[in-house]
Amino acid sequence: HTEPPPAADKGFFADRKRRRLFLLGGGILIVAVVLIVVGVVVVSGGKKDEGTLTNVQNEAPSVAETAPPTTATPTATPTIAPTGVRELQIGDLIRTRTSSTPDAAFTPGTPQREAYEWLIDVDPLKLARDGSAQMDDRILQRYALACLYHATGGSNWGNRNGWLVGDECGYQGVQGWFGIGCNDWGEVRAIAFNDNNLVGEIPTEIAILEKVENLVLKNNKKLTGHIPDDIGSNMTEMRQLALYNNDITGTIPLTVFNHLEHLVYLNLQDNRMHGKLVPEVGNLRKLKKLILFNNNFNGPLHAKQIAEADLVYLGLSGNSFSGSIAHQIGNIPTLEYLYLDDNDFTGIIDTKIGLLTELRSINLDSNRLQGSIPTEMGNLVNLEYWSMRNNSLTGALPTEVGNMVSLQTMNLATNEIGGAIPTEVGNLKELKNFYMFQNELRGSIPDTIGNMDKLKVLFLSSNELISIPSSISDVGDTLVELYLSDNRLQGSIPQDICDLVNLEVLFLDTNQLRSRVPPCIGNRLVDLRQLYLFNNLLTGQIPEEIKNLEKLSALGLENNQFNGEVDEGICALKNDMGGLLSEFWTDCANRNDGLDAEVQCSCCDVCCPGADC
Repeated sequence: HTEPPPAADKGFFADRKRRRLFLLGGGILIVAVVLIVVGVVVVSGGKKDEGTLTNVQNEAPSVAETAPPTTATPTATPTIAPTGVRELQIGDLIRTRTSSTPDAAFTPGTPQREAYEWLIDVDPLKLARDGSAQMDDRILQRYALACLYHATGGSNWGNRNGWLVGDECGYQGVQGWFGIGCNDWGEVRAIAFNDNNLVGEIPTEIAILEKVENLVLKNNKKLTGHIPDDIGSNMTEMRQLALYNNDITGTIPLTVFNHLEHLVYLNLQDNRMHGKLVPEVGNLRKLKKLILFNNNFNGPLHAKQIAEADLVYLGLSGNSFSGSIAHQIGNIPTLEYLYLDDNDFTGIIDTKIGLLTELRSINLDSNRLQGSIPTEMGNLVNLEYWSMRNNSLTGALPTEVGNMVSLQTMNLATNEIGGAIPTEVGNLKELKNFYMFQNELRGSIPDTIGNMDKLKVLFLSSNELISIPSSISDVGDTLVELYLSDNRLQGSIPQDICDLVNLEVLFLDTNQLRSRVPPCIGNRLVDLRQLYLFNNLLTGQIPEEIKNLEKLSALGLENNQFNGEVDEGICALKNDMGGLLSEFWTDCANRNDGLDAEVQCSCCDVCCPGADC
């Protein structure tokens, strides 16, 4: 191939005397080519032929793993054609194999032009075409990597060890280019950059690297632009495509769904991508993990098509997907992780969700789901994490939840679930976190709560519960946080509370509790950090034993019927006295009827009644 590049680039070829001489005429060119071929044969005749790629690697210069120099003169240069012929041949190769951007390498000011100039003038290997497909692929491989380097600000990468110097795959004990993985034949199979300050756009030329199986560019917040279509068209060996926590925009190229038939892992989370998840997603039959968290995708789920793959992980949280969660979702029996929270899904939870018996984690938070929780949820005996917070679910909590014996977290807060908490919850021996605040639960907390011997957080605020069972003391070794605010708890604070010796947070405010505060709270709950008893009908003097709670940072006792003087030992807990207490409220202001305050406090932050109360 002897055609020169386009006219716009002639200046690049004309500025070197040797190139001007080379281009004097077609006849001279033919003679020169013949002489070159003869010269190569003569020079190479005494060497053992070990294959083109092997010869190039054997003759590669030995280089240290340092930043690329501003100029590079190879210490050992293979026998090559004259620069003009080599340049034209490589230019022709690039045009032929980069059909999407054939002229980018010859357009001044582009990353492709920088990569081309490096390949021709600076690359220490000085590779030249020799008629073999192997050498052509090697030249294109270095060109594609140089395009990635220049398109994403390689000179400012966090780690650029080895880049543009020496063998990209490593040679005779010298490390290859950072972030590049190769097979035994010197073909790039993996590109991985995590938080490496890639700035710019992914160049289309990366798709020249057709053998790449793993492309991982993550946590580079200034990596912008679209995903090139050619990644799907050309890189058909791809198994893992992970371009997450960047600033990529645009849609998922249709070519990804139509051509990457070996794809197992697709992660594009935490970008600014948009568009719909097209039905062609069903073409990815080998896909195991589809993760699109926190983008701007919308439209229906296409559960029927997604079910064509044996997915293990489906993560679509933080988008604007809408419509119903179709019953076909139950046709993915391999599914272990299902995250559809923070979208705009509507309708009911289909009973076929009970077919997902391998499910270990499900999150449907913050949608617009309605109806009752299907009893078939009880079939999910392997489920460890269950969250459907902030929807409009109604009905009672089904007794079948007692079958979910692997459950560690249950979060059904902020719904309209009513009725009593079923006694069967006591079967959940692995449960650590139980969240059902802001519902319409009634009656007593069941005695079986004491069977949950791993329970750490019990959060049942803002319901209509009336009593605390004595069995609460049975979880004293594990319970750390107890929230029962804004219910209808009556009677006195049970002494059993004092058996929760590891408790750090106790919220009993806004109930109808009466009588005195048990002194044992101050004597035994020495790990308490927050104690809220406000808005009750508690009487007597504030127990001086509270002074023993040296870890206390917040104490809310206002809007009760306490009297007397706050013990100075409690005041010694204040942060201005060297303690941790920064928030202390009591009824220490004069009453609205003009009478003196019933509580005298010299250290309270807020005295009620008042504007702040």
